[in-house]
Amino acid sequence: MSSCSKKIVIIDSDEMTTNILKFILTNEGYEINIAKDAIDALKKNTGNNARSGNYRNNYSV
Repeated sequence: MSSCSKKIVIIDSDEMTTNILKFILTNEGYEINIAKDAIDALKKNTGNNARSGNYRNNYSV
């Protein structure tokens, strides 16, 4: 695989679903980040400056 890894964010509140997808996609070479909802995903993927309600101007949720 190249030095630039393929990344996917899985957003789902069902832990079984996310674990299955993570297992399959990790085996295909993807780096997986799991979030339980859109706000959680934004917090995890925008750094520590993200706060609930402040991204509506920058992102479609």
